Amino acid sequence: MSPKLSKPLSPGDVITQDMPIIHVIHDESKDKYCDNCMKRSDQLKRCAKCLHMYYCSKECQKNDWKYHKNECKLYRDDDIWSSLQTVDIRYRFLLRLVLTVQNIPTFATEKHRLFDGSDVSLNDLKVDIIGRNEDKSESDISAICDMFTELGVNYEVQELSDCDCGDTVANGLYIQLSSLSHSCLPNAAIVYNGHTSELRAMASIAPGEEITCVKCVNNTDRDVDYRRLQPTINRSVVSILSMADKKEEYLRSLFADLDVVYGDYNPCKTLTLVNHFDAYTFALINGRKSPDGLFNEIRDMTAKAFDVTNGDD
Repeated sequence: MSPKLSKPLSPGDVITQDMPIIHVIHDESKDKYCDNCMKRSDQLKRCAKCLHMYYCSKECQKNDWKYHKNECKLYRDDDIWSSLQTVDIRYRFLLRLVLTVQNIPTFATEKHRLFDGSDVSLNDLKVDIIGRNEDKSESDISAICDMFTELGVNYEVQELSDCDCGDTVANGLYIQLSSLSHSCLPNAAIVYNGHTSELRAMASIAPGEEITCVKCVNNTDRDVDYRRLQPTINRSVVSILSMADKKEEYLRSLFADLDVVYGDYNPCKTLTLVNHFDAYTFALINGRKSPDGLFNEIRDMTAKAFDVTNGDD
């Protein structure tokens, strides 16, 4: 069951902020960000043993050693490191997570305080994690098992299923987010600022009401054109927004689809509105036309959405 709060919340209220309890840095960010504190630095020092981990200070290296010492000897093998670079980053995340659970007895049982005041451990979340990943293909798990066998890492297939949670965002495990239940009509959403997660209210939430977020987009409504909800804008959209007889019909239909899929507020909805507002602005400038009533409506709608999903609390 999702956490609840005793106080009412309004759209845009920040419910909680969270940092991952364990993480890995993206390959493209290696040598740019500290592998422990995840802060950007141009003064990073490499692990002298494996040469693949970067730290901004000796303190950060020391703090990360309890995790890194279990994988360091594997990273020293050039063939193993090369293999890890050719597969999804999730493999490296899972490798660190599994080794940590196996080598630090208290990691999976340590209690973490949630924003509603309750305490949970990684073990407490296992059933919920597995339940949200029932659609994971057997071949996906099998490929990870094959990789771990090749690396000489002992594991249980169920253990991998337990650890491979759907809440690994930026390759980190966020306990606060793992405790949330899925809803196709959620009242909250997750926004990321670097590696810090921020849970925001997307609707008015009454005291005692479950706080939920969406784990997958509702794409079952046959009347919705989901292709238009992609964050990118192609030339055909810009062309339509330049046509006086088509732009309003297109945008009204888009707004309706966004309401069906995302409700009043959602970060993905905000991004779509921002991109279409930019495209409409470009169409007006390119056509040497002045802002009209529709432009002002989109501007105000986009500004309100951005304030709720991304603005300062």
